[in-house]
Amino acid sequence: MRKRYVIGLGLVMSALGLAYAFTGVDVPRMFATIHDLRPAPFWTSQLLFVASRALRALRWRFLLQPLGRIRIGSVFGATVIGMMANNFLPARIGELPKALFLARREQISNAAVAANIVAERVSDTLALVALLAACLWMAQGQTADLAAMTRAGWVLLGASAGLIAILALVVRLEERTVRAVRRVFSWLSERWADRMSQLATGFIIGLRVFRSWHQCAAVAVMSLTIWLCGAAVYFLLMESFALEPGFLDAVIVFLIVLLGIALPSAPGFVGTFHGVCVAALAVVGVSDTAVATAFATVAHASGWIIVNLLGLTCLMVMGGRNWARLVSIGSDTMSIVPVAPIHEE
Repeated sequence: MRKRYVIGLGLVMSALGLAYAFTGVDVPRMFATIHDLRPAPFWTSQLLFVASRALRALRWRFLLQPLGRIRIGSVFGATVIGMMANNFLPARIGELPKALFLARREQISNAAVAANIVAERVSDTLALVALLAACLWMAQGQTADLAAMTRAGWVLLGASAGLIAILALVVRLEERTVRAVRRVFSWLSERWADRMSQLATGFIIGLRVFRSWHQCAAVAVMSLTIWLCGAAVYFLLMESFALEPGFLDAVIVFLIVLLGIALPSAPGFVGTFHGVCVAALAVVGVSDTAVATAFATVAHASGWIIVNLLGLTCLMVMGGRNWARLVSIGSDTMSIVPVAPIHEE
């Protein structure tokens, strides 16, 4: 029942986003704007978009180092398959197929991979909010909206930093954490105590990247690079529409869109992406609704197509026969348990 409510809310939010983005838009002029976009910056942006997916896979492989030697092809395949799953499955459950695909292909613990994805998402969030805070600080005083967003950015930055500190403490106190988990679940039964302590062990191993400040710094640099590549994609897309943006404007639009699509939505962020993107362009002074909607449509469609092509290609090459099992975990999150030995360096 709860899943139905989440899916229903996502559909409503997507419908509202589409209504906001397209109401009152001169559709023929929107398509004419798309037809007339500049090809050189557009295709450069698409190449950079693909490169940013590869950078994301390289960073994840770095985070996976505590689990052993993981093939980069498997990591890239799992990355784009998870992104593709988010384009088709509700409630953003693409991370689950991503974790299961890599764990089964490389014969490593599901729990450790899932924990590693947590580390990846925390790194993403911290880098994203730090970049947002920096950009809004540079743009401070321009509008009341930016001032309010700056305050929100600092709050999110503090929360993300606190979460990283907690995860680092859990890794530092690995044995105590596992013993505490066993003690809590031993009240139920020894079977539950064994199962949950094994799960906790796999989870902590997936977070071992936080043991070293040098590794944390390397992950932070890679995360910032990934987000800056994403902002550069938007900058080039804005150039292709002859918007003549400053790079700071492109970064602000990119980051607002990323934060906005965290809202519940239909699969593939349809609607919420368009509505938030149009609103973000208005923040940086793009008031022509036909141009703004054209930009949102192209930005969404191009990313959607590329991710799906990459995901389908990797799925066919690496494990198409497992697709039905991969998507089935959307209704069975308990499948994320240790199922194979954990490889150590």
